[in-house]
Amino acid sequence: MKKEQKIQNWERTQEYNSIELDYSLIDNIEVEGIDHRDAPDFCDAFIAAADYDGRPMTENELEKLNEDGDFRYQAVIDSLY
Repeated sequence: MKKEQKIQNWERTQEYNSIELDYSLIDNIEVEGIDHRDAPDFCDAFIAAADYDGRPMTENELEKLNEDGDFRYQAVIDSLY
């Protein structure tokens, strides 16, 4: 791996680890990957897009958000009902 690529990976990791989300600022959640045969777990479903404080969330923010299994599951349920 080249030095530049290692630096980019390190910077991405630092940015990712520094993300702290205020869940009250998240809205317009779009969920994808819902397979009704997988109910009630919906383990393949994920948050594909959302807004944070009025702007689209970044890929890193969405990745961090999807790590929160409880929030992700509630978003799936909300999108279904």
